[in-house]
Amino acid sequence: MKNRLERMRVAQETLEVLGRGEYEVEGKKVSIRQALEAAKGGSVFFSPEEVVEWEGDCGGGRMEFFVENLPTLEVAHRIYQDGVRKIFVLNFASARHPGGGFLAGAMAQEESLAYASGLYECLVLFKKEYYDYHKRFTAPFYSDGMIYSPQVPVFRDGEGRFLASPYYVSFLTSPAVNCHYLGEGDRAKVEGVMRRRIDRVLAVACKFGYRHLVLGAWGCGAFGNSAEEVSLWFGEALRGRFWGCFEEVYFAVLDFSEEKRNYLAFYRRFMERGA
Repeated sequence: MKNRLERMRVAQETLEVLGRGEYEVEGKKVSIRQALEAAKGGSVFFSPEEVVEWEGDCGGGRMEFFVENLPTLEVAHRIYQDGVRKIFVLNFASARHPGGGFLAGAMAQEESLAYASGLYECLVLFKKEYYDYHKRFTAPFYSDGMIYSPQVPVFRDGEGRFLASPYYVSFLTSPAVNCHYLGEGDRAKVEGVMRRRIDRVLAVACKFGYRHLVLGAWGCGAFGNSAEEVSLWFGEALRGRFWGCFEEVYFAVLDFSEEKRNYLAFYRRFMERGA
């Protein structure tokens, strides 16, 4: 999907698939209707004020980190192929538009999820609570509101081709701070807001019993956050309050730049000895 017009076509086709509840591969119809309805029925909105509580002991267990210069769903699909059936994926969300700009052919992390899966259908359920709300509470901070969507069917690969068999991941939709819109005095607030949201994201993963997470350079693209800072905040949360809560935490940091600044920030934070 290398150009906007092709992505717009794929977006419309995705909406048609979601409406029918099925797609066709090599003459064979593949149904996602039941899985999509279950994902929609299980989707939950967490209000900005809601405290996310979970039961269980997170202390002392083994936890491994991985950092990969790959798209989010490519990493998630590989984990699924390895036999894991509960995978938690962070959606780097637009606060104002479900699926970001995928209907207009845009391409960033959220759009890549929306083209390939049933995520959009889960998000539009919360138009009033999430999207209309954020049209009043705009950038740079938006809110701590989140949408959790369990076991959403994924039915395309990264090139937009239909998969012979869908796989399933759970999405947590939450906006990062948009640093391009910081006003006077706002910079000092960013760290506190982002640390709080990282805690809330990880708390939702704990609440629903996920042991395998796919995170990434949240807000470090179009929203202009520092990968050095975001990787630090994730690292301190995971190695602090949430140590031992998860078995494997993957950071999918797709970085096409020559400097690989975002990718290297996370690699050094989580993969280098002594980090």
